[in-house]
Amino acid sequence: MKLISLFLSAFRNIEQETLRPGQALTLLSGLNGQGKTSFVEAISLLSIATSFRTQRDDDMIAENHQYSRVHGIVETAPGSVRELAMDLKRSSGKTAWIDGQRAKRLGDFTGTLPSVLIHPGDIDEIRGAPALRRKFMDMGISMASRDYLGSLRELRTAMESKRAILSKVFRGTFTNMDRASLRAINETAVHPTWRIVKARSEFVSSLSATLGGYWKRILRAQGPEPRIRVDYKCFLSKSVIDSSESDLLDLVRRNFDESLKSEIDQGKILTGSQRDDFEFFLNNRPARRFASQGEARTMVVGSRLFLADEISRMRGERPLVLVDDVLTDLDRNRRHGLMECLAGTQVVATVSDCTALDRTGISDSIMYIVENGGLTLATE
Repeated sequence: MKLISLFLSAFRNIEQETLRPGQALTLLSGLNGQGKTSFVEAISLLSIATSFRTQRDDDMIAENHQYSRVHGIVETAPGSVRELAMDLKRSSGKTAWIDGQRAKRLGDFTGTLPSVLIHPGDIDEIRGAPALRRKFMDMGISMASRDYLGSLRELRTAMESKRAILSKVFRGTFTNMDRASLRAINETAVHPTWRIVKARSEFVSSLSATLGGYWKRILRAQGPEPRIRVDYKCFLSKSVIDSSESDLLDLVRRNFDESLKSEIDQGKILTGSQRDDFEFFLNNRPARRFASQGEARTMVVGSRLFLADEISRMRGERPLVLVDDVLTDLDRNRRHGLMECLAGTQVVATVSDCTALDRTGISDSIMYIVENGGLTLATE
């Protein structure tokens, strides 16, 4: 999978511009505020249908404009291309297009262009809130499996209905009929919850087994792998990795049944996969407390390399890797280790100072200078 071209119109500070990435590494160099990250954001938007920088779609529309468009041409196989587009209209949300046809749901659009993003905010996953780690899990697994994305959507619908009924507790309008409705909703949530839990447990187990190897490759280190593990903290009270389908379904159903009375008493959802988490450990100590900044950064970069390989394994195609404002924060050894890990991958990366980036040993790269939202191909 390769991005052939990216066209932007009225996107952030970019009036109108076309980016044509190289086959391997494409560097976007420029001072802060010139638009480097906006190009990465636009590519990511075509991949995951949402921004990693803002929750407000209007923020992506250029000032004094009512409409913005992002259009990409993607090579899915030699000689075979697809067109992806996202239209943004102020105060009206966004519309996704695949090969000129409007996508019925954003979920149908998500993952058509598989990508993995590495950016400075990733480090918050080590020490930050569980929601950040769940987002990484869900985005990663969804990129590799559309079935997982469907399970998330199915469960979200059930939980919205459940939350609406439980809100009646505080209004004093909750009835026995509502109690029966909650039981029915819980039953509809059992199977998608089972699929989510199983996929997450397998994902975290694979990440835990391989993260030490990625750590070594990034550091280009000799000797044994560091003792790194990742523990899945499922909302269920026992390990689920080796549970059979029937056993896991029973565990989920029983958990929902046992929690229902307390949920009605408190008027809110108290259990479910939305409470899941996972934790990184380094040398058997929690990384959130004991890992240095450099160690934490290496862990999250390694987790993205794992994700890129996992997508390749599941989909049979290499994802595009986006590296935003990270390369110059890595020392020379880690930077070259990362590039070696990404050999054979199309990479688009931003750097604020190209003179601080030693490109020796980084083969087949091109560079654009970004200034005031415009692109100039650098000559060497």
